[in-house]
Amino acid sequence: MLHILYIVFLIGFIIFYLLYHIHHKTLKKDIVTIIKNIIVITSLLSIIYILLNHYGWLYFNLNRENIIVIFISLTLIIYSYGLIINKEKTYKHNINLYLILFILLLISITFFIYRTNFSFNLKNLENILFYLENYRPFAHTTPYLFISNLVMLMPLSLLLMLKNQKYEKISKQILIILPPILLIEIVEEISGNGSFDFDDIILNFSGAIIFAIILAKTKLINYIKKIFYSDLKIPKFIKYSIYTFFSLIPLLFVINTIIKCLNHF
Repeated sequence: MLHILYIVFLIGFIIFYLLYHIHHKTLKKDIVTIIKNIIVITSLLSIIYILLNHYGWLYFNLNRENIIVIFISLTLIIYSYGLIINKEKTYKHNINLYLILFILLLISITFFIYRTNFSFNLKNLENILFYLENYRPFAHTTPYLFISNLVMLMPLSLLLMLKNQKYEKISKQILIILPPILLIEIVEEISGNGSFDFDDIILNFSGAIIFAIILAKTKLINYIKKIFYSDLKIPKFIKYSIYTFFSLIPLLFVINTIIKCLNHF
């Protein structure tokens, strides 16, 4: 049933979206926008379809590295689209899209990739109290886990600062960043798809906040904003080349997903 819904939603979206622009006679004028939206939406539909499949990430070979590459490609498509349009409204809209993509990536990696068992049990909350009573700092944290957890929410911290200057204040960052960190750890525990880990909380939180402090105090955020809010006087040919190149990766991903989906029929 899920395979049928995926194909129906995919084809339905493309046909409806194209017919809408044909009806309003904007197909030629908005072709860059149309291609961007179709690639991003169909890629996200494909990712959702795979993650909702039991062991879908395994069958479709969607490991953490692959899904990160796909989301980075989608981000760069949106970024290069912003360079082409070169309007402040588009740049601001893009920041919101980056935030949505990052949240979806975070959910995918945290709750789906390499996860096989969802069984919500509120009694598991008792394990958190037991864990905290017997907590030993970084007892089971490998160098890889240390670094990955430290940098995990740095993009969120950066995107918040790019979205609004008020997030250069650390107090504002804390109010946004701390709740999802705690929520992720609690959901992992009660779902049986992980465990509550105070080390993760410390590293996720400290990494994001230290990163924000460095960007704000060194004024480095002002230089980064120029990258996200201007076209940097990049030649038009290069803008379209970047746009085309990074469109290929998610496009191939969608085609491969469709082919494997059709094999189920």
